[in-house]
Amino acid sequence: NYVLSLIDQLLKKNELSSGERFAVMLINLNRFRSVNESLGYQTGDRVIKHLAKRLRELSSPGETVGHFGADKFVMVLPSVTSEATAIGRAEAVAHCISEAIVFKGRTLYTSASIGLVFHNPNHLKAEEVLRDADIAMYHAKDNRRSWSVFDRSMHARAVMRQQMETDLRYAIVCNELQLFYQPIVNLSTMQLHGFEALLRWQHPRKGMIQ
Repeated sequence: NYVLSLIDQLLKKNELSSGERFAVMLINLNRFRSVNESLGYQTGDRVIKHLAKRLRELSSPGETVGHFGADKFVMVLPSVTSEATAIGRAEAVAHCISEAIVFKGRTLYTSASIGLVFHNPNHLKAEEVLRDADIAMYHAKDNRRSWSVFDRSMHARAVMRQQMETDLRYAIVCNELQLFYQPIVNLSTMQLHGFEALLRWQHPRKGMIQ
């Protein structure tokens, strides 16, 4: 993949030169599946090609744009002077994608969730840079924002969430989930009105999780 190769080259270049930074944007088209399902894959392909052309025209000299899967693009900014400059580029990309697309008299609209990551010394491989851009992209999507800048706490939360999902699978197999009934009482009459069913997790390391 050309984009991965380019990012690896930039990582090696930054090892040799201090002070230079590059940034990567992972651009995900929102609800693009509905375009394929309602208008067909042929129209979906045309939308992708049209947006690819827009992004190429938007890109500055030295920047690289690549199609990275069905509904994703990658933009590589090889030299970033400031975080504000890169954020400005992300906002320009979001605006570019949100503009109307006209095909055979039909007007379509789409939008993007963009993950922006700045190179840092912890990045050793291109896959790590794209992983962090992907995390930031989903953070933007979950928070209904056009873009989000990656920070290390996002990765920590992603790792914790993955571990929690794994632990929950074991919890089901090992019968670590326990059912409790909590009474519902009318405080004015002190009469019992019912019960609330609660599922609690007796975690082997973290104790009771409510």
